[in-house]
Amino acid sequence: MNIFDVIIDQVESDEQAVEWAEGFVFSECEVSDADMPKYHRYVDTVQGDVEVYYDYGADYYFFVEAEEDEWDGQPDEAQEWYDFDPDC
Repeated sequence: MNIFDVIIDQVESDEQAVEWAEGFVFSECEVSDADMPKYHRYVDTVQGDVEVYYDYGADYYFFVEAEEDEWDGQPDEAQEWYDFDPDC
């Protein structure tokens, strides 16, 4: 997982972290291939390809390059079932 080499810990809410991330130029920031911190939760996606997470074990926000979904052009099983089942 590509995690940007920048964290923020001087904000008081998810909204402030998202606002900060929307104004940051991530294309100029280094990334590291690392595992996600153990205690994290997803906050939002900004700039189309940057995911904002909060590490609630260490009380800071970090940023991850969003992984692209490789869509094979086929519906997933849930969609196939929905399309097949006339009661849905």
